[in-house]
Amino acid sequence: MAKKWILGSLVLAVHVAVLWYWLLSSISISPYADELVSNKSDILLTEVNAFYKRVDGYIEQISSKTKANKYNDVFEQDLLLKIMESESSFHSIYLAKGPYKTYIARDEASVIMASDSTSHVDIVHWNRFEKSKAISQWEEFFDEKKYHIQHLNQVINAHLNQYVWLPHRAAFIQQEVMLLGKSWAVGSDTVTLALRLNREIIAKKLKEASPELKDAFVFMMNPQGTVLFLNRPQTEPFAHLHDSVAGVIYNDLIRFKSDSNRVFSVTYRNYTLWVAQRLVNPQMGVNSLLVALPNSSFLEMKSNSQSFGMWAYLLLLVLTIVGVLIWYLNSKRTKNIPSNHSIEELLSANENSHLEFKSSLRWDYRQNKTNPELEYVIMKTIAAFGNSDGGILLIGVDDDKNILGIEPDLLSLKKPTGDFFEIYTRNLLHKYFGVRYTSEFIRMDFLRDGANEICLIEVLRADEPVFLKTQEKGAAPVEKFYVRSGNSSQQMESLKDINDYIFSRFKKDSK
Repeated sequence: MAKKWILGSLVLAVHVAVLWYWLLSSISISPYADELVSNKSDILLTEVNAFYKRVDGYIEQISSKTKANKYNDVFEQDLLLKIMESESSFHSIYLAKGPYKTYIARDEASVIMASDSTSHVDIVHWNRFEKSKAISQWEEFFDEKKYHIQHLNQVINAHLNQYVWLPHRAAFIQQEVMLLGKSWAVGSDTVTLALRLNREIIAKKLKEASPELKDAFVFMMNPQGTVLFLNRPQTEPFAHLHDSVAGVIYNDLIRFKSDSNRVFSVTYRNYTLWVAQRLVNPQMGVNSLLVALPNSSFLEMKSNSQSFGMWAYLLLLVLTIVGVLIWYLNSKRTKNIPSNHSIEELLSANENSHLEFKSSLRWDYRQNKTNPELEYVIMKTIAAFGNSDGGILLIGVDDDKNILGIEPDLLSLKKPTGDFFEIYTRNLLHKYFGVRYTSEFIRMDFLRDGANEICLIEVLRADEPVFLKTQEKGAAPVEKFYVRSGNSSQQMESLKDINDYIFSRFKKDSK
């Protein structure tokens, strides 16, 4: 009974959870686009701030090392390699101080690095690493124009001790990147650091943080008003609006001149976009994080979410109905059979069509001796259970539920052990019902209550009629047919009744 309550509670809990999801799907997606874009932008802001914190930590490590170390041909190689392997969104790192320069970049599954200490870059020595292990090396002319080194030095060094964000796309880089730079003084020299950030990786992480915003425009804005897109919308018709949307939103930002978090809407080419502006720590060189979601995308998102919730609940409802039907059909076969074979639970029920108590297998308490007729009574009960819906027979318990145990039966056998009792009982079953029926439809177990041992025989619902063979002295063998009627086993004597019962009970089951 406890298991049924637990199962029922679990099914009910799942239904409530799915129904709750369905009812709140529109609320979780939000009934209003402005609320949705506001909530989701807060999630993205948390991700962006965490990223800023990591980047600031990396730059602080590099700054500390450059201020403490004397320079050589291997300019902070180990530290830069460690940082590249820690932060997947970094495409490359360029670090320079006077003639000392180190460049490290991703190249598919590996990392390549070059360092030199010449005033004019000429031939440099490259190393390729996989998992911090050098796997190959070569020499190559280092083209400063190719890597935009002079331009980087000029732009970054013009903002000493400040973060500088720039949109950037070099010919040798396949992915779209953003450039983050910072410079600081070490004595009379200036150290220049340039980090190229892979926007594809950043966009992927933002999508994982909030999948609902796959059609949103997510970008940052620096104090100079430069727009730095962190992603591109993934679906048409919004992808082609990328740069134009930024311009429209920037114009509105200039007009509003707001210095607080806010939500506003803009219209561009018949598209209404809801924009959430979140202020960012200006020390990182960024003023605002902006998330712009097309209103049509919001409506589709809300509809899909509600549809998913509805279909999920309907599927759960159908599965539950099927499960209940299966359980109901199965419960008709095992009704009133205790699910737990514990003595306490078995004795909590009265004798019924599925439960019978017998004082002994063969010991006659009235005559105080063995009585073979009692064995036939046991077989009669087992046959009746098999022809009906199955049941449990307890040997060693009288009609008043007094636990007598099977010790008198054990003492009447050649070997007074439980093992021999089981062998003896199974031989009886084989004699009356055959080996096949006994092995497939009868289970035996022994339960103990203090000093008393009880034999439990569980009879499964038979798949064909069970006739009990009997033979009286001087008479031909007779097959009798028993069924359960309430809490007793009754013989059917009329051939017509037997045929009707077999047709109803077995023929229909086989169809």
